[in-house]
Amino acid sequence: MQYVSTRGHAGGQRFCDILLEGLAPDGGLYVPASYPRADLAAWRGLGYADLAFEVVRRFVDDIPEDDLRGLVRAAYTREAFGSDAIVLQD
Repeated sequence: MQYVSTRGHAGGQRFCDILLEGLAPDGGLYVPASYPRADLAAWRGLGYADLAFEVVRRFVDDIPEDDLRGLVRAAYTREAFGSDAIVLQD
C-alpha cells in the first residue's frame, strides 16, 4: 500500500514510513494512493478484533500479519473498552 499527499507533491510512502511523520513534507495529509476492495459479507460473522484486523491489514502491508494481528488484538479488548460488546474469537 502506497500513501500519497493530498497536495500531490509527496508520495510513494509505506505505512511504517508515515506512521509517526504527521503531515507530508508539502503540508498535505497522507492518504492511500488507491483503496482496497473487500468482501464485506465474508466479514459478517467476525468478532470485533478480527473485523478490525481485516480492515487494518488492507491498509498496513508492511507489518507482518501475525504481528499486526497481535497488535490489533491487544488494542481491542474488553478491558480497554469496558464492554461486553467486543467479542474476541480465536
